[in-house]
Amino acid sequence: MRIRIILVGKVREKYLREGIAEYLKRLRPYAHVELVELLDESVPETFSEKQLALARQVEAERILRTLRENEYVVALDIRGSQMSSEDLSKWVQERALAGDSNLAFVICGTTGLAPEILS
Repeated sequence: MRIRIILVGKVREKYLREGIAEYLKRLRPYAHVELVELLDESVPETFSEKQLALARQVEAERILRTLRENEYVVALDIRGSQMSSEDLSKWVQERALAGDSNLAFVICGTTGLAPEILS
C-alpha cells in the first residue's frame, strides 16, 4: 500500500513536525508513506468571498497537478465527518481489498478546499 499525505500549507511549529515525523515512522512498516507539502495561497486579513474562492482555486490547481492518476483521493476538510482511528484502519483495509492500493489524503489549508477537490 502506498499512502501520500498532501498537505496544503507548511507545518511551521516544531512540536507538530516532530509529531508528524513520529506517526510517519510508525506507519512505514505497514505502508509506503510520503508527506507532500504544497504552498498555500495567502489571503489578506480582511478578504472578500471572491478572494477566498480565488485562493482555493489556485490551491486546487496545485493539488490536481500533484495527484497521480491511479490514486484514490480522500479530501480532509473541516466540514467533513470525523472517523475514529479504528474506523479509519478498517476503511483503509477495505480500500486495499477493493484494489485501491494507492491512497492520497488531501488536507486543506486555511482557505478550505475547492469544490472540484471535494467531489
